[in-house]
Amino acid sequence: MPRRDARVDEAPGLLIALPGGLYVSGVVSWAVRLVNELCGRGVRCGLLVHAQREGYAAAAPRIDPRVRVHDLAALGRIEACEGRIEPFASAYVAAARDLGARHVVLSPNLHGDSYGAAAAALQACGDMLRVVGWCHLDSAYDARVLRHYAPMLSRVVAVSGALRERLADMAGVREIPYGVPSTTRGAARTDGPPRLIYAGRLDETVKRVSALAEMSRVLEAQGFAHRLTLLGDGPAAALLPSGPCIERHAGVAPEAVGGFYAANDLFVLASKAEGLSLAMLEAMRCGCVPVVTRVRSGATQAVTHGESGMLVDAADDTPREELARRMAAAVRAAWEAGPEAMNAMRTRAMHAADAYSVEAHATRVLAMMHEVAAEPARSWTGRCAFTGGGSVPAGGEERLRAALRSLRGERVLVHGTGRHTQELGHVLEEFRDCIIGFCDDDVTKAGTRVMGWPVHLPPGPREGTAVVVSSWIHEAEVLARAPVAYAGKRVVGLYHAA
Repeated sequence: MPRRDARVDEAPGLLIALPGGLYVSGVVSWAVRLVNELCGRGVRCGLLVHAQREGYAAAAPRIDPRVRVHDLAALGRIEACEGRIEPFASAYVAAARDLGARHVVLSPNLHGDSYGAAAAALQACGDMLRVVGWCHLDSAYDARVLRHYAPMLSRVVAVSGALRERLADMAGVREIPYGVPSTTRGAARTDGPPRLIYAGRLDETVKRVSALAEMSRVLEAQGFAHRLTLLGDGPAAALLPSGPCIERHAGVAPEAVGGFYAANDLFVLASKAEGLSLAMLEAMRCGCVPVVTRVRSGATQAVTHGESGMLVDAADDTPREELARRMAAAVRAAWEAGPEAMNAMRTRAMHAADAYSVEAHATRVLAMMHEVAAEPARSWTGRCAFTGGGSVPAGGEERLRAALRSLRGERVLVHGTGRHTQELGHVLEEFRDCIIGFCDDDVTKAGTRVMGWPVHLPPGPREGTAVVVSSWIHEAEVLARAPVAYAGKRVVGLYHAA
């Protein structure tokens, strides 16, 4: 018999937007597990499944048949809508009404225009809708989107204590950590080489997965026998060569991942940033000892260095080779401590992860839903779309034009190929005589072309003498590392002191 929470008959419905579709992602896993659990308790739930995100592998998670799945693929990718959010907003409204609940909690995610569509839906639905923002990642973009739409958000959910502190200036912030399912636990091993595993999106910009392949190469060169399994797919798949110690598995069903964790000894994660890694928690719960980078959010909340796992210090701009050496050293330190120490770490990792259950997570989310349903609805009166307003602030066009004028006679590189650059492409075209190309931290963009210009990794070609940072949201981060990334080049910011 399915469980029913007290007051469930009067519970608001839950509608979660997935702006990248069903792809290999921790956020997708979170959303599916949450609606499945709540549906099992009798709560009305739905998923807004957008068109598949370009360059990312599709996932096929097991969704409870009681969950109402709304396929928005025919509307096209929301990342490419250029702020034309009306069709998406109409779909959000129709899905909210389809749940048939007196009140519906709507969770937009990951993309500013998903929040924009929620803002437009809020205007159309009046008292029925409550919009709750989720902060999944320790990133300037996520924080900027949440602050931009703060007036309409009934709550902001932070998935870790560090994210809660980062958003402490906002009203209604609530920490609700992720939950992972209970699963088969692997048996402790005392012989044979260690088995390492990474599972998740094969992404370089945030996950830095190429450092894991390099880590395996370092271990191999040191004569340290091991096996590294890379589970998943994504835009950085081409950066991961196969090797004698590496095996790749793509297209693994989400419910089968636990079996892989149970068959391995160490979970490795070289991320630049996290919220609270679902993959890490699930691996720990299965008996994998985590060897992960010490990012600001999530890692230290679940892992105690040397006791329940290994934390590796690595700044955002740590070169891949150095990061790989540090990861390799941590793997060896954990394994070479001996079977007794490894088994103790394994036991403590499982115990730490047991606190993060799907059941506890769903209970906390449901309590929050009841709270916001009992409060007056919020409203939104500004421009709904994020694109065209959230990425480029007022005066941005004039600032970029002035910066480029000041660099006449220089050989200029533009750092950043994202939304800010795309929206101000017409300004860049005016200065085609002095711009020689782009630089971007995303290694998957290196060697491509944007607006006819080549894209390089920093520091770019030697002939470049100056760099203009084309970003509002990420400019402070880029300027902070510019003295190393662009040593010898003049670097100009548009919104902060350069």
